[in-house]
Amino acid sequence: MAALFVLKQLENGGDWRDAIDTLKVDYVLGMPSDAIAPFITDDPEEICARQTVFADCISNSDLTDGFGELLEHISNIRDIREKERTYLQNMERTLYSVRVIEIYMDAIALADKLYISVSDKLLSERLKAFLANFHEVFISEQYKQIGEYVRRCLENAQTVKSFTVGINLDAKLEPVEIGILSMNEEAFVTSNFFTDLFSPAGRTLQHVTPMIRFSGKNELLRRSMYLSMNDYLCKSVTKAFRDILKNMDEITHSLLSAENDLRFICRACAYTAELQESRAPFCFAMPSARACDVRDAYSPILLKRMRYTQIVPNDIRFDKDGISIHILTGANSGGKSVYIQTVGITQILFQLGLCVPAASANLRPLQGIYTHFVTDCGADYTAGDSRFVAECKQMKQVIEKLTADSMVLMDESFSGTAAVEGAAVAAQVLKHIRQRQCFCVYSTHIHEVVLFMDDLNRKKQVVAPMCVGMENGARTFKILFGKTDELSHAYDIAKKYGLDFMEEEE
Repeated sequence: MAALFVLKQLENGGDWRDAIDTLKVDYVLGMPSDAIAPFITDDPEEICARQTVFADCISNSDLTDGFGELLEHISNIRDIREKERTYLQNMERTLYSVRVIEIYMDAIALADKLYISVSDKLLSERLKAFLANFHEVFISEQYKQIGEYVRRCLENAQTVKSFTVGINLDAKLEPVEIGILSMNEEAFVTSNFFTDLFSPAGRTLQHVTPMIRFSGKNELLRRSMYLSMNDYLCKSVTKAFRDILKNMDEITHSLLSAENDLRFICRACAYTAELQESRAPFCFAMPSARACDVRDAYSPILLKRMRYTQIVPNDIRFDKDGISIHILTGANSGGKSVYIQTVGITQILFQLGLCVPAASANLRPLQGIYTHFVTDCGADYTAGDSRFVAECKQMKQVIEKLTADSMVLMDESFSGTAAVEGAAVAAQVLKHIRQRQCFCVYSTHIHEVVLFMDDLNRKKQVVAPMCVGMENGARTFKILFGKTDELSHAYDIAKKYGLDFMEEEE
């Protein structure tokens, strides 16, 4: 059977890994970024095909449970195969291989059972074909043949209760040779009246002297015994079974090839189950050639910390031929960073083919998301550069990678210098992003950036302001489109935490 895949993977995740780490998508899905990145795709057809796969998983709990069991079998096979390769003795390799075959047989039987129970309920042709492969193996002559060998092997092993061992001694009564004389279906027992009376004639194996428990301290005796058993096992294994053992890599390859897909599917289903349990809305985003329009999006990271009813959802809006750059200002601690993070997470989940945390969504597949967060510049900053220099270096790396199918997320960029200078640099960066026709959200407390908006929109309105909503002096955590706020409300926060002595009269 050829390699099995449910999802098409990229050869590498490219620059997606950085975005996954920065936006904490690995935390959302409970998987490392290296395991997530290869599954990101910008192919709309692939995204839709995956959505059908996950829709089937959501609708059929037996399917997700079965995939979890199947993944456990595959993981056990991989672990044993790795151990097997560390042993040089034929006996150990053979015993490990027999165990692998046993697990393999169970895995195929499990997958076939899953195929019979859910195949007629599935909408995804990919899933149907994936499970049908296992069914074909299950009914094949090779599978039956392997099963028969395993059955015989286990039966023979279970019937052996003792070995008759011959030991040759030298003149000093030291053991010099050891060998297996016979394999017995009866254990050795001490001869007495009752065993002689009730045991079938000629079947009871008796010993002359009391049995002494083997301590394993005599290394020579233990080693000799081991080599004797190894030789016996090699001679007793049939040629047909040896052929099976030689082809173990080929036999298990198809099953092992599905491991990454199944692990990703299982984690994706666990993520969806969390959304369901929280009673938060979620949906599959429809691929769009131009616009990005998401209604009532929320952060799945916040959802892990609080109830959905405590979260304020917000919209996400971009248009390839319209507003593609947003400058987000407003109150400190008002949700700007959370909003930017939500924009990126939603986009990545969509391009993984997963449900997005929103009431409805239309999204445009992108070739990359690039982040410029002030926290990302810490390494360069500690290395000796000023914070502003570190920010500029990182932004240069981002700009060099941009294409028309990119998204840039900037959080408090260029705040490491004076506001006027930071605003001027930010304006030049935004001009370049506009020229590349990228999507961008720039969260900043440098409100002077807004002053450059007319210049940025001189030919066509592409840049638009947003701000964090305020109501009666309190943050609403609602993002308002087309508005800006001139104050960061740092004073309000200082007052909240007790720094209100500034109001005292002199």
